[in-house]
Amino acid sequence: MTKTEESLLPIILPELLDNEVVLWAERPISSHFIKPTIPLMVFGLVFASFSGTMLVYLLTRKITKWVTEEGEPTAPLRGFLIIPTVFFLIGLGMSSAPLWERWRALKTVYVMTDKRILIIRSARDIEVEYIYPDGVDFFQNRIDFKGSGDLTVSREPSKNSDGEGEYQDVKLVGISDVQKVNELFRKTFGKSTTDA
Repeated sequence: MTKTEESLLPIILPELLDNEVVLWAERPISSHFIKPTIPLMVFGLVFASFSGTMLVYLLTRKITKWVTEEGEPTAPLRGFLIIPTVFFLIGLGMSSAPLWERWRALKTVYVMTDKRILIIRSARDIEVEYIYPDGVDFFQNRIDFKGSGDLTVSREPSKNSDGEGEYQDVKLVGISDVQKVNELFRKTFGKSTTDA
């Protein structure tokens, strides 16, 4: 067992069955979680800067019908200030998406045992997703030039907001050595991946 796997034992041990052996465990690489949120962050920054500029303009501009003689904003200006303030906060929320994804990656642990795969998420409460070998009906990998990447281990049927059928992929995102995990899975469960 590696040093990384040993450091994850306090999280893993409560979830194991009797006589279950840990073959592989690791935290995902957080950059694999963060990359998809970069466009949202950029849009959020632009959105927040536009809204912030509009807010500053309204606060510094002395529009006579919106400001009393003492310089206090009147009711129409106070009401109008709510819109850019809300948009500014929405933009800040969108621009913080990479931070939330990094936090989510740091709270996730992937485990492969001799009996199943576990995805442990320990945000507020501990949430564990179990994937047994007979439930692995679709196994695909995506590898980048460093050898890290994602493993799709299952496709579960679900319905979208329109009520149409679609598949929800169960992925192990940000694995440091996809080939090693693929080989380990093939040796243990007799199944192999298809390259994407």
